[in-house]
Amino acid sequence: MSTESSMVSPEFQIRIMHEVGNGDETDAVLAKLFQAEEIIFLGFGFHAENIKRLRLQEIAERRERAGRSHPRLFASRFGMGEGDISRAKDLLPFQQARFGKNQHATITDFLKETPCLMPKAASL
Repeated sequence: MSTESSMVSPEFQIRIMHEVGNGDETDAVLAKLFQAEEIIFLGFGFHAENIKRLRLQEIAERRERAGRSHPRLFASRFGMGEGDISRAKDLLPFQQARFGKNQHATITDFLKETPCLMPKAASL
């Protein structure tokens, strides 16, 4: 019996970090985050433990040592007030994080109104 998720190539399946654990798969995710020019958080809770598991501070320090700039960082904010955003920004090593304008916007709305997934020059 086939499920919808089994029809999707593994590299395109959404995985939750606690499902992955530690090991090769986690190392691959961290390597992609290190290489990324843009990181987009959709529906991410910005809990301190989630940020810690992504090792964003470590990635930021490695990028600085390698002479690389920080990636552009975007985040949807459904249900997040200004205080939530302020707390999230305090947890992120990339202080230029851009959150969606509307706390009631869906992910689709967020992607339509945000200059993400575009060449670098277009998003400045």
